[in-house]
Amino acid sequence: MFQRSGRSFYFVVLILLAALFSLTSVTALQISPAIVDVEYTESGTTTFDVTIINDISQDIVIELSYESYEGKLDYTDYFSVEGYPTNKVPVTAGTEKDLQFTLQFPPLESFGHTRFALIHFYQAPFDSSADVGATVAVIIPVETTIAYPEKYVKIDLDTVGVVEPASSVPLQVTLTNKGSHVIDSVTGSFVVTNGVTTKTVPFDSDISLFLQEEQKSLVGTLDTAGMDPGKYNVTASIVYDGETKDSAPVTLIIGEKAVEIVDAQPRTLNSNSPNTLTLSFLNLWVEDVSPSVSVHLVSSNGDSVASSDIGAYTLPIENQKDITGTLTLEDIDSGDYTLQVIVTLDGESFTKDFPVTVAAGGEVSSDSSTGESSSNLVYIIIIVLLILVVFIILFFFWHKKKKEEASLVA
Repeated sequence: MFQRSGRSFYFVVLILLAALFSLTSVTALQISPAIVDVEYTESGTTTFDVTIINDISQDIVIELSYESYEGKLDYTDYFSVEGYPTNKVPVTAGTEKDLQFTLQFPPLESFGHTRFALIHFYQAPFDSSADVGATVAVIIPVETTIAYPEKYVKIDLDTVGVVEPASSVPLQVTLTNKGSHVIDSVTGSFVVTNGVTTKTVPFDSDISLFLQEEQKSLVGTLDTAGMDPGKYNVTASIVYDGETKDSAPVTLIIGEKAVEIVDAQPRTLNSNSPNTLTLSFLNLWVEDVSPSVSVHLVSSNGDSVASSDIGAYTLPIENQKDITGTLTLEDIDSGDYTLQVIVTLDGESFTKDFPVTVAAGGEVSSDSSTGESSSNLVYIIIIVLLILVVFIILFFFWHKKKKEEASLVA
């Protein structure tokens, strides 16, 4: 009896494991290698191979796109694939396709072992004449090793943030000699500008005989008296061995009791349904503020056809904050509109307009349907795993009981 029951249980477990395996091994798009390592050639080109493995029971088209690893810059102009000038590659079900890429290196200053680009492989319907609606995406990084020049000073400028008007602001930069030579001297200054007004703050000291891998911090003091409130860029500009080099800018905000409306997403809204909005704000004051937020959908003739009071929120200093709210559109015609975001703080209002498109109710993008199907697959896998765990626990107690019964009989 025990042997039969045990075999039956194991048979059930095997069925469950087979079901779990079939769920986890459904359609798969594979790219080899997972990371592309290329040899850096300054202002030159290089080639490399990538294999697309279509382990899917249908023919597909892969659409390729390229961007920088950080910063989301479009790198399409730097990559090309032999034989596929449109960046669309058909791959038959269950087959592999080898692609030869040519890379013209973009300007890079990320020395050492660095990932500088991403290649996106979007699986799309096989009809290459149709608009591509991505259903699966595989992303692989491209990396290289870039040697430092013989003479190179790395510049790390400290962040500044929000300061009070008419105040003294300390500025600091850290310099590192990453080259292979000693540098005779380094001089420089901080440059503060908003595009209209520019102030130059010299370093408090210079550097002489800057040794390899040596690191020095230089400082200056900015007097903001007479400078208008608002956002400024601060850069450190240095001169060494006759060369001038500027750092990447950091943001300085001379405080004012105001809020910058940074962004509003999405830019496509659905009629006859609630729309979840993500609004981004930046507090321009030296303390937390708590403004109220509202949105209005404005037609081309200037009429507000829908609105929503999002509510009051606390915005922290120095950091951008995203908030969400709902705008319901009832009986709104499809077409182009303006989404007007209004922030009210201590009786003063700040407004920014964003162009949006209203789609007819019931339209669903391919991205959202893909996300829903992926979520359903995850839920099914979790349920199967839970069932498997319950069966194992029941078998454990059943087996324990049988052993106790056997011992009593003995």
